[in-house]
Amino acid sequence: MNIDQKKLFEIEIQNATKSRASGMEGRARVCARRAAAILVRDYLQAHGGIPPQMNDLQILLLLAERPPSTQVSILLKEYLEQVDPMYQLPSGADLIADLGELARLLGIDINPDLPANNVIIYGADWCPDCSRVKRIFIGAGIDFTWLDVHSKPEYEAFVTQVNHGFCSVPTIIFPDGTMLVEPSNEELLRAISSHFPT
Repeated sequence: MNIDQKKLFEIEIQNATKSRASGMEGRARVCARRAAAILVRDYLQAHGGIPPQMNDLQILLLLAERPPSTQVSILLKEYLEQVDPMYQLPSGADLIADLGELARLLGIDINPDLPANNVIIYGADWCPDCSRVKRIFIGAGIDFTWLDVHSKPEYEAFVTQVNHGFCSVPTIIFPDGTMLVEPSNEELLRAISSHFPT
């Protein structure tokens, strides 16, 4: 995904999250669909290109006609689904939360600033649990990258996305991609010993 597409994607996630927080679920779904179209457009451009002048709906429909996998087909149906008379999606899908899975299935990295072979801790300076987690990593002698969710909008958008609409901190990502959210000391120590055996 090029820088411009990534920026547009992050803006759509931010708009979706803010809309949901303001009680505007319809607008949140529209923003999530636009973000999904950015992912699909990137995938199609990398796999043979797309006809010019296609709008977001046409982009989603184009991949839905020949999806690369059954899982992608299922997710695209959610993004193309129409609301019922109560303005709800009949499937109950969370289009914001599903963006991460769609990106993964399409092989697109949407995670900003994730260095390889390093633990990433998304947190906030005001959060006592974040301070506790940092102390445990320091005590274990394990290097980590600290990303304050309030320092960049894309950090908050990423954490909100992977936590189904909640900006839950600390969110810890290990080098193999596994994630721990708001772990207890015991959970964190177990995860550290399994990822970094001595």
